[in-house]
Amino acid sequence: MAKLEGMQRLPGTYALILQVECRQDIQVGRLGQLSARPDFYVYIGSAFGPGEVRAPVRHHVKISERPH
Repeated sequence: MAKLEGMQRLPGTYALILQVECRQDIQVGRLGQLSARPDFYVYIGSAFGPGEVRAPVRHHVKISERPH
C-alpha cells in the first residue's frame, strides 16, 4: 500500500494518475464495465467530508470489497 503518512490531513480535491499497461475490461462503479486501452488516465475526486483527502486515497490504493 502507498505510504500516506506524509499526506496532510486536509479536505480538498485530489487527482490520481493511473496507468493501464494492457487492454482490459474494468468495472467502474455505477458506470459499469469499460474497456481500457493501454494509456494514462486521471481520476479527479473530492474529499470534503470528515475523512479528508486521506480516506478516499486510501480506498483507491487497496483492493476494495465494495468498489465504487
